[in-house]
Amino acid sequence: MKDSSIYHEKAYAKINLFLDIKGAREDNYHEIETIMRTVDLHDEIYVEIGDELSRTKPPMVMSDYGIYDICIKAVEAYFADPYVIAPKFVSIRLVKRIPLQAGLGGGSADAAAVLRCLNRRFGAYSEERLLTVAAGIGADVPFLMRGGDMLCTGFGQVLSPLPEAEKIPEGWYVIIKPPFSFDTKAAYDKYRDMAEKPAASERKLHYNIFEHIHGDERITEIKTALMNAGAAASCLCGSGSAVYGAFTTGQAAEKALQILSGNYTEIFCAETHYYGRV
Repeated sequence: MKDSSIYHEKAYAKINLFLDIKGAREDNYHEIETIMRTVDLHDEIYVEIGDELSRTKPPMVMSDYGIYDICIKAVEAYFADPYVIAPKFVSIRLVKRIPLQAGLGGGSADAAAVLRCLNRRFGAYSEERLLTVAAGIGADVPFLMRGGDMLCTGFGQVLSPLPEAEKIPEGWYVIIKPPFSFDTKAAYDKYRDMAEKPAASERKLHYNIFEHIHGDERITEIKTALMNAGAAASCLCGSGSAVYGAFTTGQAAEKALQILSGNYTEIFCAETHYYGRV
């Protein structure tokens, strides 16, 4: 007799087509303004949920090697409401493709996928309420619940559709994750300590303030390599260290991938990906 059900979701990566910091907040977060877009580079999440309900909460969470604390946090957050009845166990299996510490939102995307699986099973939250739960897990999680193109403000959790005049055509990208990473907290701390901060930018595509904060020539070299391979523009992803090159056609992106793949171990072709509501 079956005593559990398995739910599957894809967890899509994001890139930042624009990212600026507007200032520090008293809660140690920062006010940001960013345009995020999901691309079809993705992890896969399998969530097995026990059919038997539990008298205690949260449920026991079992996971394979490689599941991150943020996924377990997603389960705990979903069942934190005392009116949401929990199963005895939740088991999570992850197929990982999105590079770590890249600025591509891989961990947040995985957490969002876990929330979607749980809500498919229990339906405990409306879309807006589930986005509130997501915001308590991580700044990028609400956006990665929805995907597509969004203007994100606050500390990243306030989602707005792009104004009609700023709608962006679908795109193709080559994403390079170099063999080094940046610590996001350290980057924000560096921003706080900067005597002369970069001037606030008007929203324009392919601008990322973290390029100025890091001031790392290795990022500039990757951007140059992408441009030399035919990219129309290139920019850092999130706080790094991945860099994307934007291409006008999928064929041009595939050609650049072939040119650059001998120089970089973690290099991917991706295109815009839109998925439905929560």
